[in-house]
Amino acid sequence: MTAIYCDDYPNVFHWKAVSEFTLEQAALLLAGIDPFDFEQGLESAKITNHPRWKLVYGYALAIETAIRRGILTPVVCNTYFYDEYNSNWIVQKIEPSDRSHNISCEHTVITRNSLNQ
Repeated sequence: MTAIYCDDYPNVFHWKAVSEFTLEQAALLLAGIDPFDFEQGLESAKITNHPRWKLVYGYALAIETAIRRGILTPVVCNTYFYDEYNSNWIVQKIEPSDRSHNISCEHTVITRNSLNQ
């Protein structure tokens, strides 16, 4: 694998027509990283030690905070948790203000317009 430098920004023009993103995709794009290059999301950017992985996590937390505070309205807000009784992972819709569950970066959807507000 070739080294990725902090000043290396990919061409993300193919995302221009997309109007809805997962929280994870939005954070990657805001950090100048093409989500198609890191299909495992935030974690894969960290594992590969991408020079902007901390920026990605910062954007993800900022978006999550904006959702929790009602500044950014998600299309759908989901949590993702392990159901020990049935031994499987579950995606469940939650209210953005519900702090008893974590917001799933992979399963919560926001719009491009909401990011521009």
